[in-house]
Amino acid sequence: MGTDSREEPDSLWDTAFQFNPANLVAALIIALLLAALTAAVFLTRPATYESTATLAIDQPSLIASGGSGVLDKLSRVRAKYAPLLTTDVMTQPLAKELGTTPQALRSSLSATTPGVNLLILVKASRGNRTQAQTFATAAAAALAKYTTDDQTRAGVPAKEQFSLTVVDQARPGTKTAPDRAQAIAIAVVVWLVATALIYVALQLLRPKKARSSLDE
Repeated sequence: MGTDSREEPDSLWDTAFQFNPANLVAALIIALLLAALTAAVFLTRPATYESTATLAIDQPSLIASGGSGVLDKLSRVRAKYAPLLTTDVMTQPLAKELGTTPQALRSSLSATTPGVNLLILVKASRGNRTQAQTFATAAAAALAKYTTDDQTRAGVPAKEQFSLTVVDQARPGTKTAPDRAQAIAIAVVVWLVATALIYVALQLLRPKKARSSLDE
């Protein structure tokens, strides 16, 4: 006499993670659409253009004296004045000159002191090439003037003053955003991550049917 037995069906978690080609294809398609949408949103953002003016710090009397500490002293001076570009003391008068607001200038301008040298890079990021160049040019000139005025107010003799001179004029802005290569990279990451997450979700919602067998 034989006995009939039916295998117990697999649990939801067991069946959910059995490979299901239909769910994988659906996940790939949905993720691809999300990636394309992400890239489209990224690429349709307003364009940003960046222009840079380069200032060099000079102090003839100090340089003439020679010594190994000259570069260090002038580097400390540029480190003192460069950050002032985005403070109220400079943004308020500069905003009036450019017909904008101090807040707009603070979000658009930056002054950096790269490496061990005597240069200050004044950068402006704006919505068009010409405006970026105009802002960078005006900001560099304003920073140079402020350092001279500040020394005069402090009573530093003219022959002992340092100066900031524009050694590389700002040019029409270069487009920095949106960047097509960056958009593609982000879209690929979104596609891969979304594919994995959507596939798991579909497996849990639509698990592969548990197989059953009848032993006689």
